[in-house]
Amino acid sequence: LRTDPVVLTAAGGLAGLAWLEGDRRGALGVRFARWTGERWTRPEPVAAPGPGTQIALAGTRLADGSLLLLWAAYDGEDDEILWSRRGADGTWSRPHALGFGNSVPDVTPAVTALPGGGALAAWSRFDEASAQYLVMAARFDDGAWSAPHAVAPPGTAFPSFEATPDDAATPRLLVRTAAPRGWAVLELDADGRPRRVAHAEAAAPDRPRVEDAAGGVDLRWPGTGRASRALAWEILP
Repeated sequence: LRTDPVVLTAAGGLAGLAWLEGDRRGALGVRFARWTGERWTRPEPVAAPGPGTQIALAGTRLADGSLLLLWAAYDGEDDEILWSRRGADGTWSRPHALGFGNSVPDVTPAVTALPGGGALAAWSRFDEASAQYLVMAARFDDGAWSAPHAVAPPGTAFPSFEATPDDAATPRLLVRTAAPRGWAVLELDADGRPRRVAHAEAAAPDRPRVEDAAGGVDLRWPGTGRASRALAWEILP
């Protein structure tokens, strides 16, 4: 079984491909193959199958040429976000948890490289106080992660980083909202702190495309017949 392919690009094109592989869905490991420009190399193990499910693989290429992978893995108690980095020596670091272990699920990671170096990650964490998920974020820099922090309130989940007109100098994060049911676009600073937000109510679960617009952003659902939604930015305190 092979699933969750992640294409990793380089400045000149394709860098490689990562995926989950195993005999069954509850016992998947993480693998990677490099593209030489002419052929694929032999698959490299990044993480062996764990004590439970490993899902939701995400990855990016950093400004220094290294590769970064994140995924959600069950540790016997709950899901945690794990990460591994492929450095200049061509080897993957031992998978580590992003932040300290806790007793609640951390799932659905997303990651984007920052043009000045490092990366931002976002994921969904279950909040026991509200019995809902909320979106967390952390910055990767100099081989380590900052302390995770919440970037959206309870009732938000399924983050994804969206393209920006200024090459991710101000990353944008699209998240699903529960009340009102719809979507929110968060503009983050380089440390992953939200600066502005734009909201849209939308019952349909399919993820829209985020496009730049005067004074805000447009949400578009290509091929669905639904009109775009123009959203104004709201400055956050």
